Amino acid sequence: MKIIFDTNVIVSALIAHGLSSRVLDICLGRHQLIISPWLRHEVVSRIKDNTGAPKAEIARVSIFLHNVFYEIVPQGDTPTICCDNDDNNVLHLAKNGFPDLIITGDKDLLSLMEYVNIKIINPRQYIELYNKK
Repeated sequence: MKIIFDTNVIVSALIAHGLSSRVLDICLGRHQLIISPWLRHEVVSRIKDNTGAPKAEIARVSIFLHNVFYEIVPQGDTPTICCDNDDNNVLHLAKNGFPDLIITGDKDLLSLMEYVNIKIINPRQYIELYNKK
């Protein structure tokens, strides 16, 4: 299964070690995780801005994302479905990366429930699906 993690889920997984961290841990060995250059940059910027982590830690995050996620450079026009351009960038990756799931905590993305036959769920919903298997 191919999965996109939204910025908020990746950042939460890396700094809070709660539900998002558990979901990322489960997905690491089971699924192909995809990311775009924009999303990777967004994650690194958020961690740098929100945590004040030293440069060495920021570099480790960047290396982790590079090593764990398959990077796709989206082609074509960015969708304009959501009010927030950041959300539209996630959908742009989805349109190009053909994932099975987008995992996000963003209410606007979650309200779509689906985009071009790609389910949009939150980390808790992923855990519920995982526990059913």
